[in-house]
Amino acid sequence: MSAAGLPEERLELEATQEVERMQRRVEMDLREAMETGVHRKVEGHRLEQEMQMRERLSESRRERETELEKQLKQERASLEKEMKADVDVRIKELEEESERAALGELDRRFRAERETMEAALALRRQEMALEQEVEMEQRVAEFASNREAR
Repeated sequence: MSAAGLPEERLELEATQEVERMQRRVEMDLREAMETGVHRKVEGHRLEQEMQMRERLSESRRERETELEKQLKQERASLEKEMKADVDVRIKELEEESERAALGELDRRFRAERETMEAALALRRQEMALEQEVEMEQRVAEFASNREAR
């Protein structure tokens, strides 16, 4: 090995090392670019999956809301029907109660009127009996007076 050979070897060694460093840098850049691409694809896939999941959840929510709305409408209709029936029953009860009260009042008035008429009739009978008695006494007195006058 000559003195001239050493710098050549050294240059060659430095060149080789430089090439290896460049290869490592290129390899690292490629690996980084590949990893970045993979990360982007994975992130894109994750975002796509999240969007699909949100759409499915949104659709499920809309379906459930529609179902609950339908159920609420049915319950409301049933409740309204039940309440109307209760009101109708209560009105009928009140009408019957009012009618019974009115009929009771009429019965009370008719009874009072009948009692008044019966009392008036009894008084009239007594009056007629007294009138007949007075007439009878007048006839007897007339008869007695006619008999004495003869």
